[in-house]
Amino acid sequence: MLDVPIPKDMVHPMLMSVSYMAKYSTANDHLPCVVWSNILLAKIESEEPEDGIITDITTHPNDINVMPQTSEGATAVCLLSVLGIKANNLENHWNHFIDCQHIPLNVHIVQSSRLYLQVRILEHPTMAMFHSLLMDVSATWLDDQEGRCLLQKRQEARMRADDTEAKAVNEENARKAAETQQAADEQAKTEAEVKQHVAEAQSAADARA
Repeated sequence: MLDVPIPKDMVHPMLMSVSYMAKYSTANDHLPCVVWSNILLAKIESEEPEDGIITDITTHPNDINVMPQTSEGATAVCLLSVLGIKANNLENHWNHFIDCQHIPLNVHIVQSSRLYLQVRILEHPTMAMFHSLLMDVSATWLDDQEGRCLLQKRQEARMRADDTEAKAVNEENARKAAETQQAADEQAKTEAEVKQHVAEAQSAADARA
């Protein structure tokens, strides 16, 4: 199983094509085998998914099955499946099976997705058999401009909402500060009037005395 990197700097990237090469070589084999190549798109719900997918493919005891173990929270869709037959070599020399494909696609990738090249080999191995498997995969992507514009608009709307909320909070704090200051001023004025009345009363008492 090879993980095909999905661009992180694109918003909802479009998978336009996949190119891969799978080369399976054996020596000392006497029976043909089946080489099964799949392009799988897995939807992972967690941000950091475990290395696993769920498929409806059954596993044979003699399979060379290069795929992660099953884990919860992941489902896979097979975008492409290529089936090939590898012949044997009765002279016990190395013989090779090469599967090269360039597949045009138009697939919209959502967040938390994983793309894989899976190779399954069904054969009847022996103790004297040697194996070699080489895999290479690449993909072409197209940025979703509409999705990027929509995401930008959402971010701008969120920023405006945050600014409005911050402005309202500042205005409320300023209003409370003004009310507190006004209450303090009124209290100071009242205390000054009381002191003035006490002073006037004392002056009048002194005058009478």
